Amino acid sequence: MIPADFKVEIEDASQVWQDVTEKLRRCTDGTSSESQVIPTMTLVFAADVDAEFTILLNPQTNRGRARVRLTDGDLVTWYLLEKQSGQVAKGLRYPTVSGRAYAGVLDNWRPCSHDWPMDMAASSIAAQVAHQDITNQSGATVGVIWQATLDPTIPGGRYSVSKKRRREIINEIAEACAAAVRTSADGRSLEVYDRPSRALTESTERNYTNALSLSYEMDRVDEPANAVRVQGEVIEITRPTLPVVQVQVLPGAIDADGSDSATGRAQVFDSTGRAVQHSALVDEAISAGSYTEIPVSGCFSVQGVWLNSGTQASPVKGAKVTPTGFTASTITVPTQATQLFIVSYTQAEVVSWSSALITNEVTGEAQSTTGTLAVSTTNPIGTVRGVYRATDTNRTGTNFYTGGSATPNTTSITLGISPGAAGTAVVIDYDEYEASASVNISPSSSLCDADGFAETTIGAGTTVGMVNIMASALGQEGRTPLSLLGSAIGSLQVTADPATIRSQQPARVVDTLYTEETCEIADEGDGFKSVTVDNLISVGMVVNVGGVGQATVVRWENDTDSGVYKIIILTVGAAGTAATATYYGREVIDEEDQEATITAKVLDAAGDPVSDGTDVLFALIGRYNGAVLSADSATTSAGEASVTLTAGGVAEFQVRVIAGSYYALADISVVDHPLDSEGEAVTSDGNLTSGTSEPWSWEGLGDGEYRKGDQVCKQVPKDGDEDDGAITGRRQVVGCEGEALPYKEIEMCGTVYITDAGGWFSFSCGTTGANEVTVDGTTTTFDIAPAGSDSRWDGAIGSDLTYEVCRDDA
Repeated sequence: MIPADFKVEIEDASQVWQDVTEKLRRCTDGTSSESQVIPTMTLVFAADVDAEFTILLNPQTNRGRARVRLTDGDLVTWYLLEKQSGQVAKGLRYPTVSGRAYAGVLDNWRPCSHDWPMDMAASSIAAQVAHQDITNQSGATVGVIWQATLDPTIPGGRYSVSKKRRREIINEIAEACAAAVRTSADGRSLEVYDRPSRALTESTERNYTNALSLSYEMDRVDEPANAVRVQGEVIEITRPTLPVVQVQVLPGAIDADGSDSATGRAQVFDSTGRAVQHSALVDEAISAGSYTEIPVSGCFSVQGVWLNSGTQASPVKGAKVTPTGFTASTITVPTQATQLFIVSYTQAEVVSWSSALITNEVTGEAQSTTGTLAVSTTNPIGTVRGVYRATDTNRTGTNFYTGGSATPNTTSITLGISPGAAGTAVVIDYDEYEASASVNISPSSSLCDADGFAETTIGAGTTVGMVNIMASALGQEGRTPLSLLGSAIGSLQVTADPATIRSQQPARVVDTLYTEETCEIADEGDGFKSVTVDNLISVGMVVNVGGVGQATVVRWENDTDSGVYKIIILTVGAAGTAATATYYGREVIDEEDQEATITAKVLDAAGDPVSDGTDVLFALIGRYNGAVLSADSATTSAGEASVTLTAGGVAEFQVRVIAGSYYALADISVVDHPLDSEGEAVTSDGNLTSGTSEPWSWEGLGDGEYRKGDQVCKQVPKDGDEDDGAITGRRQVVGCEGEALPYKEIEMCGTVYITDAGGWFSFSCGTTGANEVTVDGTTTTFDIAPAGSDSRWDGAIGSDLTYEVCRDDA
């Protein structure tokens, strides 16, 4: 029989408590040993409860809240509802739920990296760690009640953590104070206590029936990134090497006079990296549907044509026929008495040619998929360059358009690879449909020769500007720009002012001590009181309640959306009682993003400013790491057009500027430290396209790499020196194929480090020369250069923290 003073309640989706005691069959809660700091509970309910009650037990409802409340006499304990399972006995189903005490929610939070620059008590550091957002001291909060005798002040800068779990940090601080950590009796806070000041809470178990014949469960997943799968099938897609189409146009610039022309030349490489080859089709039986025209595909040359005196299914070679001509798609013969033929011919890959004005380029149009393989655009489509995830700003991930299709002059795209369910956010790169082309391409399709080359002729129209010439084969596309010249625009200069700017900096945090701020006691319910203060709280220190004295600080909560900042306390003071609070208040100061002005100076053939209103296009090229332009186009005034570039992270990239038939590239450096002085402006001259390749091509570059002449370069962090003589630095761990290895344990000089998402780890125990590290059981070494070398920081404020490493561009 269930005791009269025992009650179990579960919070429903509308956050109303529902008493489920009468449906309870068994309840277990508490801890089983001292090592189990966070208590757990298991509730087994009566057989075959109704559907409405089953919905109440859904662990996905109000995740992160304490949804189970156990009342046992005067003790109320709060638990998370985390797992739903069940038992079947004698054909009846008994639903079961389980979870940890609410204080265990901090084990769900991501590991944190933080340092404490100011002097702070150990108890205050532990309490700060128990906030989900340490920087802003906001989000979900678990109280840390400090009962230990020792509470030393830790000098600023002496304590920092890197990617540590929250409870691990609190345990570390407690052990340093000869104390241990346990969960409070109500399950909502952690207590730091002197060993062994209090015994463990006894694990309570009430068994009413115990007859199991079958069990099942649905596991919860704390971190989906760990690849634990709960339901459904996950299809692993291996991305193969794709065919490549390289395009040339010679000459790279022609007059837009309606009569000038250039030659387009494409070479097609298959997925093995070899130029496509001819194939021989021998004695292919064809039912022509005509007495004189035989349909074929990619016909490069004809070896022979015979009449088929048998059937299509069982061909018999009859009289030989001499063709009168052939194209890529048709072999013509004299009129015959039959439509059945046998043909031997050489088949070649077909290359399709098209064009699009660069002014019609649409890059990064944000859309949501309308199906697993469907998405639409705002403008009618000419050609689609790619469809990527919305977060893939550098286009290094999967192109979901690979193998897909789109009909020109429509807005619908059929994807070749699914990015996920309908509603997935994607970005689309495409060219708008042109009703009348700016160039004339003839033929619109051509065959590859034995070396994989196909050619066409490009005739100039009368529109001055820059046009992309595209060649498509094997489901892939290559493109190169062609300048169409006229007198309207004769030159282009681009100035980046400054060309070197500071990267986005993390917010600065300023802590101020507020002493005896006047406040008032408020009732929080469940035995807690609170005081509301004027500023965001970084450390709640002392609350004095009038007529009562100093209250015990349990935790503090910052609701930055509503601007309400409360210190939660334990006190006998009644609501409305006057009090004073002493605390550190935090102000978060965002550094202003540094910007550069990109200015295009456009002159006509006579050297005078072009007409006002002339369009100029701007685009970021390369690994720009979050940098953004204020606009992708601007119009001239007095011959000049400008946009603003706002820095992201550290990067080296270019701004591409196009005016008419000219383009220019402005080199931009984004560095990680404030500049000693205002950066210098750098001016670049415009060029006509060469026609041999995209001059701004960044294909084949790794993360953070950029082209510099005939080399590929990247910025690498310098090593530094500690006061004790040890060397600090960062290294990237890569696999056998050069791929970064994220979240790997790295052992170096007795210390274990974890690589970040990019495969980098930081060390602080290096020595000059060879240093030994162990990765996944494999031991290797890396070198640290001696002091004074380019890769060692000289310690001077403002000096470069990175150095450039280059390799020949393959």
